[in-house]
Amino acid sequence: MSKFALSVVGEDSKVNVELAVPAGWSSAAADPPSWKMDGARMLSLAAVSPGGSDNASRVEKAIKMQYDDLGGAARAEYPDGRVWIAHPEGANVHARMFVPYAGGVVMGVAMLSDASKVDGVKAAFETLKIAQ
Repeated sequence: MSKFALSVVGEDSKVNVELAVPAGWSSAAADPPSWKMDGARMLSLAAVSPGGSDNASRVEKAIKMQYDDLGGAARAEYPDGRVWIAHPEGANVHARMFVPYAGGVVMGVAMLSDASKVDGVKAAFETLKIAQ
């Protein structure tokens, strides 16, 4: 597992996370962490603080911040409050894993030009967790 300290967008705070970065992803930038992979226009991590009284409301607010219309989206909900969404946008697939933490949401972000890469990105982002 690789560890990252993400700056929370719009705040002067950080959140520590871990991700099992696949061997096929090459590092593109350190802050925010991002990677390159064939078939991906973007692979990155981000943290936001959308407000809300609990994890579920923060995740739903973060989703609404990222997607205008979820028609045609594949959505998977996990027992720990994480949510995966893969949404077709033209020739691309905009995919995100939303991981709640006290006060905010960390996102694994992917913009894929090759839809066959969605399952592999989902598997990688399923390893994303808040580090203690």
